[in-house]
Amino acid sequence: MRKSIAAAMSRSKREIPHYYLADEIIMEKSLTWLTARNAQRSITERVLPAVLLLKAVGLAAQRYGEFNGFWRDDGFQPATGVHVGVGISLRGGGWSHRPSTTFPTRSSTT
Repeated sequence: MRKSIAAAMSRSKREIPHYYLADEIIMEKSLTWLTARNAQRSITERVLPAVLLLKAVGLAAQRYGEFNGFWRDDGFQPATGVHVGVGISLRGGGWSHRPSTTFPTRSSTT
């Protein structure tokens, strides 16, 4: 399975156009809100700061659909939905997939 994933990733990097964006994100207000919210929760129910970033990515992909899609048949195909998930590398090897969150698609009237 690892060889199949590695081959697909290598092909993807060779054949599909990629671009990388970087920007500074000011998180002070968000982290203040999160700290207050987590103070009311048990340790097992607290939300990690990464969740705020994942939600921001999902909302941005929902709002700007031209950045959300697939490269198929030598061209971009817009996705019909936004699904954000996380893969976690395990210390002992392998990985764990966390369930994805689905954001509703925007209607053409919004």
